[in-house]
Amino acid sequence: MHAIEFEAVAHQHSVRLPDQVPDGVRLRVLVLMEEAVQDAGAASPTLVSKLNKPSPRAMVNSGV
Repeated sequence: MHAIEFEAVAHQHSVRLPDQVPDGVRLRVLVLMEEAVQDAGAASPTLVSKLNKPSPRAMVNSGV
């Protein structure tokens, strides 16, 4: 497995991958957010549970 690191800003729950990532390749993704977002989630258990669930679109695209 190869690893790359890059920074991006989510737009409508999407992040553009660098051009060096080929189409159709399986990815393992780790999302790190700024502290302000994490603090807001700590105050709201509902928000934390929503953040921990994959989006339905991600499940369809992954073949789950």
